[in-house]
Amino acid sequence: MSPIQVYLFTSKAASREQMRQLAQRLYTLGCAEEAVQMVDVSEQPYLAERFRVVVTPALVKTKPEPRQVLVGSDLLDQLEYWWPRWQAEKSSQPASGNSSPTPDVATLEEELTRAKLTIQQLTAQVQFRDQVLELLAHDLRNPLTAVGIALETLELTPDRTDLAPQLLHQARNQVKTLDRLINNILQVNRNQQNALQLNPQAVHLREMIELVAQSFAPQFANRNHHLELDVPEPCPPVFADPDALRRVLTNLLDNACKYTPPGGRIQISTLHSTTLKVQVTVADNGPGIPPQDQERIFDPSTRLEHQHHETGYGLGLAVCRQIVQAHYGRIWVESAPGRGSAFHFTLPVYRP
Repeated sequence: MSPIQVYLFTSKAASREQMRQLAQRLYTLGCAEEAVQMVDVSEQPYLAERFRVVVTPALVKTKPEPRQVLVGSDLLDQLEYWWPRWQAEKSSQPASGNSSPTPDVATLEEELTRAKLTIQQLTAQVQFRDQVLELLAHDLRNPLTAVGIALETLELTPDRTDLAPQLLHQARNQVKTLDRLINNILQVNRNQQNALQLNPQAVHLREMIELVAQSFAPQFANRNHHLELDVPEPCPPVFADPDALRRVLTNLLDNACKYTPPGGRIQISTLHSTTLKVQVTVADNGPGIPPQDQERIFDPSTRLEHQHHETGYGLGLAVCRQIVQAHYGRIWVESAPGRGSAFHFTLPVYRP
């Protein structure tokens, strides 16, 4: 007869105490310790994918068949109800006459699922890097050409002292463009290297937003932008990697500064509409984004036509999407041409 085997799914944001109580109750009911496996979905996402666990905490009974998934705040009561029925299923299964060891099918399936996910991740990273190299070759060529033309003109016209200030100013601006491009490329590389090494913890959104906004004070002042913060209290802490969250806010604010006209308005707000998620919004009153482009802008290979006149590598939104999805959130934009853009993303609420 097949022994009862269960997986207890939790996360750093969920209550681990409930899982410990469930495990202890399973032991007292007679379930062997090796048949009870605690799973942190942030450390073993392939298991959550394999059993299609979408919320935690959850209890998944894998043996005896059929598989059963229990979720909710009353898992202990559900376990008391289902345990005698599982025992009956266990007793009804025919005993195997083969005493030789057989492969653990669950273990083999787990390894296969992990290998498939690894292949998918590596393939996506290679494709992403190929796109980065294509954009790199294209985007670096323009400012380098402009700098070369300016220096060549200075060299060929030494007697035209009146042209020198203008040409030097042009070269200096193109060098700044190159610097920004290289910084964005390095940021993409860091994000790829650390994609699986996030360190989520409790982060107070208001403090983080104010810190990032303060770093943009010179840009706001130069273009006479008006910044509005709407972060109502109490706002629960979110469960996120602080450095990664800072990169998302920095990228979105950088785009807002870039495309908001002088004297325009930029707004950062939060919305705590559920007990599980917090929504953050960065909005501007710039030129807006056509509906057909609102999904494409998150693709690293996409650059909208009006972006060619702005500094930037065009990879910032792709980085933002990767980071937000790594936090089990989503990011999207609401916009209309001539009416500005509002970028929204969600993060999980921290639950100690």
